[in-house]
Amino acid sequence: MNILAIDTTSREGSVALLCGDGELFTRSGDDSETYSSRLFRWLQEIKARRGNTFENLDAVAITVGPGSFTGMRIGVAAAKGISLASGCPLLPFSTLEAMALAAGEGPALRRPLLLAGRGEIYTAMFRFENGVLSPGSDEIVTQPDRLESDSAGEKVLFFGNGLALCKNRLEGFGTADVELRDGHPLLAPAMAAAAPERLLAGAGVKPADLVMNYIRLSDAEELKKRN
Repeated sequence: MNILAIDTTSREGSVALLCGDGELFTRSGDDSETYSSRLFRWLQEIKARRGNTFENLDAVAITVGPGSFTGMRIGVAAAKGISLASGCPLLPFSTLEAMALAAGEGPALRRPLLLAGRGEIYTAMFRFENGVLSPGSDEIVTQPDRLESDSAGEKVLFFGNGLALCKNRLEGFGTADVELRDGHPLLAPAMAAAAPERLLAGAGVKPADLVMNYIRLSDAEELKKRN
């Protein structure tokens, strides 16, 4: 299958093209540049490498939140446009779910930490075992000082761009309960790898049916609601 994956939910965004022959092309980096310019440059660079594959996509995988409202809207608009032009379905991924998939080796229990602004983080618990990812809690937005290990004695991997905000809290849990991993994983390659199985399971949707996973309203929407 030919799968294009797009993630623009945080500064550490990425794009990946998984070709039917197994070749993977990835673009990421340069967070000083806005997504309105770098995302389309990445797509053009990948198209220049494998234009034939790009024109014959089986699906476009896209993160639908939570994350940066501006980044999400740019990424989703691009994904919808490509989906409509190519006639292929969209495959939605929760950002936190994609982070758990992209974490790689480590404890089976993993809790991604994604910056949410206002001194808060988005997070949820997942279990990744034998290549299968399953949710262990609801996705929430919360204050770092409210985090718990929630492991019943099993070690939990905490990681993501929100880790620095939570380190003081997490270091109090002890090394037997937590593993802290600096850095934010690239999500698009992991999404592309997981996409074929999801597509075969019928998870594809039309652009008009795509549902966003904001978790909370944007500042502008909050202000409008109050007024």
